[in-house]
Amino acid sequence: MQSQTQFTRPQSPSNSRSNRAAASAFSEVFLGKLRLLAQRAEEVAPAAGSEAVLSGPFAVEEVERPDGARHAVVRPDEPVAEGGKAAAVHRRRDEALRLAAVLPAVVAPPLHHVSNEPKPSGCYTLHCGRRFVGHLSSGVGRLGPEQGRRLTSHLDLVRYLVTHPHALALVLESAGPEALPVLGRALARRIEAALP
Repeated sequence: MQSQTQFTRPQSPSNSRSNRAAASAFSEVFLGKLRLLAQRAEEVAPAAGSEAVLSGPFAVEEVERPDGARHAVVRPDEPVAEGGKAAAVHRRRDEALRLAAVLPAVVAPPLHHVSNEPKPSGCYTLHCGRRFVGHLSSGVGRLGPEQGRRLTSHLDLVRYLVTHPHALALVLESAGPEALPVLGRALARRIEAALP
């Protein structure tokens, strides 16, 4: 018979975070430029947003355990304090955030695939579902079956993250306060360079 480990949630400060409105880390000016760039490329973001609404995200909450693991990965509507079961518990918060971000992607259907052999032109074809999305130059070297699987698996994960804003926010949060300003500056430079 397995013993069940009990989790308890540490007491939070009296000023509840849920009473404060969440603000965006990105300015409206920046988001407007990003929308303009997406429109120019004819890549409309709302299709990705509708997919995000249908996804059930995970969250990270603090728990106390005898083994020192303090960060539980849980469904937001099933907190440990209310009897919910943690999907995982980590010692480090950043690791728990990353797992919470990608855990739903594990059950998402694979979308990308790359041709097993290069075409006569020397390029591999790349598809997302039934839609052709591009060519991969044979200059990257010969893709064996394992490299093709890894490439498409990584593409599927990245696509999952960009179509599930909650998951992407968890990944960005896990990067930490030192990395986020660097990310913001790099993103601002890329958007400015793409717009005349």
